[in-house]
Amino acid sequence: MMTFWKLLNLEVKRLVIPFVIMAIMVAAVQMYGAHAMARHTENEAKEIMAREKLATVQQLEELHGLASYADVIRINQSPWIILPIGLCIAFLLFYLFFVWYRDFIGKHSFMSRLLMVPASRHHIYFAKLFAPLLVIFALLAVQLLVLPVENRYYNSLLPDEMRVEYPLNYLISAIPFLRKLIPLSAEQFAFNYGMGIAAVIVLYTGVLLERSFRLLGLFGAIVYAVAAVYIATIPLGLGDHWFFYEKARLLAGIISVIGALSLWLSLYLLKRKITV
Repeated sequence: MMTFWKLLNLEVKRLVIPFVIMAIMVAAVQMYGAHAMARHTENEAKEIMAREKLATVQQLEELHGLASYADVIRINQSPWIILPIGLCIAFLLFYLFFVWYRDFIGKHSFMSRLLMVPASRHHIYFAKLFAPLLVIFALLAVQLLVLPVENRYYNSLLPDEMRVEYPLNYLISAIPFLRKLIPLSAEQFAFNYGMGIAAVIVLYTGVLLERSFRLLGLFGAIVYAVAAVYIATIPLGLGDHWFFYEKARLLAGIISVIGALSLWLSLYLLKRKITV
């Protein structure tokens, strides 16, 4: 078990700098967006008041209502929130491929040394699986911390009478994209990230197939991935005589089986077929 923690620590250390960069980028871009939208909201309110000859903000609120930060990010589709998150997702998807191929590079590759460690090869696999997941959940934590700060900063730039406060769950609900990343129910959170983890395991299986059998393995990896996606989407095509919760449970069951089968195949390939 100590070997696993050492390998996990090694994988996490490789991601520390990218994580810090992504966290700073998310916070900086979103804070800039909150600043820009606060100025835009204030200027727009002044223009409306001048055009309609309104004397007070109360009159503006009665006629048009006041725009909270949640309203602003919902109406504008919040590109300053979606863009940095999208870049983080793109990097992590690339890393999930790169995490294996990086260690195979070179005549005396790092993978050759890992495979000679006097411990189960399963530790290598789970270290490479859990490290990106830890970073993903850490980035979610950063987002949950930044959103209320953005909200407060946005309100701090507005006059007192124009400030509208909403709780964190309302801010998350305002952005459909963010609702998928941070579901408000524990069941939906487990379902979404269970699917994500299963997808990562299928991806790792494809990579290990290619590493085990080279060109033939690449073909096998593509066929395996296509088959997994096809089977996983079968519940989505069921007729209306199936209730939604029945489709959801069937989908969860199929994904669990695909994930378990892919995990078994990945561990088998790593133990029996991978050579460097």
